Amino acid sequence: MAAIPAQIPDEFGPGPIKDSVLRFLKDHRSCAVWEGKDPGALKCLGHNDELRKRRSIVVDDRILDIVKRVGLEGLYRTPCREIDHNLITAFVERWWLETHTFHLSHGETTITLQDVDVLLGIPIDGEAIVGKNDLTWAAKCQSLLGIATNAVVLKEQRILINKLLEKFDQGLPNGAVEVVVHQYAQCYTLALLADTIFADKSSDRVHTIWLQMLRNFRNPPQYSWGSACLAWKDLPPDDAYGPPFAPSPLSIKTVWVMSTKNSPQEICLVQYRQLLDSMHPKQVVWQPYEAELAHLPAFCVARRDVWTARVPLVASHKQLLMCHAVGSPEYKQITAVLKVVERLRRITAQLPLEETDGANQEALKDIG
Repeated sequence: MAAIPAQIPDEFGPGPIKDSVLRFLKDHRSCAVWEGKDPGALKCLGHNDELRKRRSIVVDDRILDIVKRVGLEGLYRTPCREIDHNLITAFVERWWLETHTFHLSHGETTITLQDVDVLLGIPIDGEAIVGKNDLTWAAKCQSLLGIATNAVVLKEQRILINKLLEKFDQGLPNGAVEVVVHQYAQCYTLALLADTIFADKSSDRVHTIWLQMLRNFRNPPQYSWGSACLAWKDLPPDDAYGPPFAPSPLSIKTVWVMSTKNSPQEICLVQYRQLLDSMHPKQVVWQPYEAELAHLPAFCVARRDVWTARVPLVASHKQLLMCHAVGSPEYKQITAVLKVVERLRRITAQLPLEETDGANQEALKDIG
């Protein structure tokens, strides 16, 4: 009788045979579904209803002028959303945090800067959004928002959304001085960011770190809000693994929590899963906006020149090279890319071009 191998690779499991890249496979929702422990549909939380109730109150030319000036007119004009929780769930189950892509039967796909630009109409180029975490946030809320805070209103660096909305309810007085106008604009813009691209799991708060980008309304820097939208992450709930701020098929940032409802909608979720499982490459619309570009507002297509780019993506070259034998095709390919990157670096720095085919190892050590 032939010996039975100690371990037989599960070629029909929910993930890859080797988990060196997808390291969180065991905690992924897809594994629970595969093992018959379906956690059910997710529910997307947001502040859209509260903001929609008050949006008519804050339609003031002074506020809108500032919103346009900072490049966020697209968020203001984004229509109210109807979210299909089952569809979102089906895509979350295909999302892998390690690669930041949806894994489908015909390959991988993700949300791009073009999607953000076209659907949300916010800048995808400009200054990087970076800030400090060690500021005196209560003082910042007082000076920039005109809101006095306490331990309930402000927890660590997150302020209650309702406090911002209460400011709207007061109405912007006629003849208000510039400082007051700017405070109202900062309250509204911060709430707008919380409702659209920078939501978090709190469901009732927004991070005040964005106030650092809203301090100068006279001549505001042009930030790449779209890039920050794609990069914005937070830790998911323990019982809802997946991209907590994953760019969804609707290109909105949402937060995922477990739904406690048991309804026939579960059938719909199963159908969405089946449709994604059986999707053929020819069913994918790779250029979904071509027929609509001519009809879109200018702020949705103003940055077409940066929608696509060919750039070298290099991780730590030492780690990459250690994964392959010296002289192997993979080793040679990585080395060739590093040489190109080094050449581009020297051109940018206006340094003499050296023969990168040689052993310029010291220069290569600075890359990665």
